[in-house]
Amino acid sequence: MQNRLLKIALCAAIAAPIALLSGCNNPQGRMLGQVIKTNSPIELQLVTTPAGAKYTVVNNSGQVMQQGKTPDQYLLPVDYSKLTGTPYKITFKKFGYVTRTVVIQTPTSVHEATPEVIDVNMKTGVVQQHYQTP
Repeated sequence: MQNRLLKIALCAAIAAPIALLSGCNNPQGRMLGQVIKTNSPIELQLVTTPAGAKYTVVNNSGQVMQQGKTPDQYLLPVDYSKLTGTPYKITFKKFGYVTRTVVIQTPTSVHEATPEVIDVNMKTGVVQQHYQTP
């Protein structure tokens, strides 16, 4: 009987941390244990209507992080050990259209959602930010 109780207690001690980590997802769908251990970037899709707008991503220090043409992707750097809510400015330009600027920020907690798609209508100026559902 004592052997059986010891085995049950040992199994519970091993299984509990695994169950806790596997059941805690953040809004990006990443495992909480993985998020805390890594500085994994968030893949951000940059889309415009019409396509072919030039874009520039600038960090809060004014440093150009990436330039390109839409549609494209930007890997938003996230340091999950700090979670400071660092702002990034993305400017979209296309000949014949008004320049559009979108400001996004990195998460301030592991539970905060960050957009996966920035969709800018160059004609109307409407900006849609699409989020992944958990």
